[in-house]
This record gives sequence, structure tokens and C-alpha cells, in this order.
Amino acid sequence: SAITESQLKNLIQSNDKLLSIISHDLKSPFGSVVGLTDMVIENLDNYPPEEVLKIFGLVNSSARFAVELLDNLLNWARSQTGKITATLSLFYLYQVINETVSLLEGMATNKDIIVNITVNEAIKVNADPNWTKIILRNLISNAIKYTNKNGKIIVSAKDVGDYIEITVADNGVGISSDDISKLFQINVKFSTLGTANEKGSGIGLLLCKEFVERQGGKICVESKLSEGTQLKITLPKG
Repeated sequence: SAITESQLKNLIQSNDKLLSIISHDLKSPFGSVVGLTDMVIENLDNYPPEEVLKIFGLVNSSARFAVELLDNLLNWARSQTGKITATLSLFYLYQVINETVSLLEGMATNKDIIVNITVNEAIKVNADPNWTKIILRNLISNAIKYTNKNGKIIVSAKDVGDYIEITVADNGVGISSDDISKLFQINVKFSTLGTANEKGSGIGLLLCKEFVERQGGKICVESKLSEGTQLKITLPKG
């Protein structure tokens, strides 16, 4: 079937976005890793152990950002070329949320942030478990990025007819109403630093939107500056 002008425009914008992220955002963490490790190699005798540890903490966070970004980029690219389709199955939502929170525990602990899961363990969704993990990982890691030290994040879920609505709520820095509209636009470069200067790629939420909508669900953002953000997604009910 012929590709429409609108689809072609979206594809070009997606490719431009990918190239821009690869050339700027991906180059930066690798540059940091190379620069910091060079510094240690050249000056190892002059650095006390605590200084080396501090530098390797920075190397670790740069490498983690690069891995997260690469993972999102690959999933985004594959979703745009139609290479992946949802494989639906019935699963307990709590288990997948708990697994995701455990993966991000180090990130939360570094900022003394508590992540509470208030999800009924009996709730099931009929969705793609891998896509759901990618969505949750992005939403929860975003919440950690934009929440201050000693902050709190609550992951909850409720029944809304044929769907389960999952909410990731934080008491972080929040987003202005003007900026909320930019979050899901492929052609708008919108990314801000986290409260501990963590980088964001601006592609995580686009990926979440893609994966949620391709399973028949919706994603929305409610936020107030300085008060926090609620990201809500719906997934088909089990």
C-alpha cells in the first residue's frame, strides 16, 4: 500500500529525531566515560581512593544513561519500522511493577527517594509484558529523575471499565502546562535536566505513548510546577 504524505512526514521527523539523539545525546555520555577514565589512567598515582570512587560513580551514571538511551532508541526504531508487534498475554500487574521498581532501586536509593506500590496483587492486564516493562521503566525512572532528594513516588492502579489505569505519581518539580504539550511531539526537542542533573533524551515518553496506544490504551500527564506530576496510562483488563 502507498505511504501517505503524512506518514512520510512522520517517518522523516522520526529519522531526524533519531539522528539528532544519536549525534548529541548518545555522544555525550560516551565522551564523559572516555574523558573520566583517561583522567584516572593518566593520574592514578595522584588520586586518593575516595577521589577514584567519586569519578567512577560519574562513569557509572554516564554509562547507565547511555544504556537506557540505547535501549529506548532501538525499541523506538523497531517500532517505527513495524518490526515489532505486541504479543498479548494475561499477567499480574503487581509482579511486573515490583520487578521494574527493583531494577530502579539503586537510582532511587541514591536520591533517598521512596517508591511505594499500592497495587492490588490480584489485578491482571491483557497486554504485552515486555512492552509494559519498557513503559513502566521509563515512567518510574522519569519520576525518580524529576523528584528531589527524600521525595516520594507512588505507583497505583484502578479499574476503569475495560481497562486498568496505572498512575505513577511523584512530588517532584512538576511540568508547566505549556511544556506538557511538547512531551509527545516528535518534532519538538524537549528535555530538561533532572534534580541531580540527570539527562533525559526526550524519547522515553514518545516510546511509552507508542507502546500504550498500540495496545489500545491511552497516556496522559497531569502536573503542577513545584507540586509534582502524575503520569497515567491505561492497559486492557485481564
